[in-house]
Amino acid sequence: MNRPISPWSLSCEELLAALNSNAMTGLAKGEAANRLNEFGDNILKVGKKISAFRKFMGQFKNPGVLTLIAAAIIAGSLGEITDSLAIIVIVFLNAVIGHIQEAKAEEAIEALKDLSAPQAKVLRDGEVIKIMASDVCMGDILVLEAGDYVPADARIIQASQLSTNEAVLTGESLPISKNISALSQSTTLAERKNMLFASTAIATGSTKAIVTAVGMESEIGKIAKLLDLAEIPKTALQVRLEQVSNRLLLFCAAVVIVVATLGIIQG
Repeated sequence: MNRPISPWSLSCEELLAALNSNAMTGLAKGEAANRLNEFGDNILKVGKKISAFRKFMGQFKNPGVLTLIAAAIIAGSLGEITDSLAIIVIVFLNAVIGHIQEAKAEEAIEALKDLSAPQAKVLRDGEVIKIMASDVCMGDILVLEAGDYVPADARIIQASQLSTNEAVLTGESLPISKNISALSQSTTLAERKNMLFASTAIATGSTKAIVTAVGMESEIGKIAKLLDLAEIPKTALQVRLEQVSNRLLLFCAAVVIVVATLGIIQG
């Protein structure tokens, strides 16, 4: 079974058939277990966590930074203590700024994980049961009401005076009215009135919805993935420090070439 493309453009019947699910009975418990094995747990996964100390020390692995540290040591050994201390302070400040930037990016991902619903109500074998949100799988029938957090992306198949708060995803501060009508494939995220999204909340009414994406394949999961992979922009200090260190590297390389050349000529 494959994840449906553009589930908001399918009718409820078409989507139920595509996901081999039933609006009245939901999934069988055995089938749900199989789908968890196939598609994975419904959780936001990020890169392996590294200790704060290792992250900080990682700031000194840049070849340019290592060159500046070497320059500071040489300056100190030649008695230029002021110059040596100045270089060390700049390098240390650069490492602190880089570490803070990385920490902020990780905090943003953790904040997204904190928005995830801890539990969910689903139909299994015709019975509404409460399970861990991480066990929600593709094709599950969610049963939600006002105050509930949505555990996964889902297509609405039944709705009664339904509206949701999607500020965390779209930035819209007012509740969004929802319905079950199919939409065109080109409908933008903010206009998908027949969809529920993970980490958003039910503002009013009640609904049944069939899960169409879990974990990192959900819309909130895609944001977490982008945050995890995004390259952190460099500050003005980091850019300037890189320029200085690169010039120093070129100078050192030129000196080595000149000395080597003179040695060959004298030899």
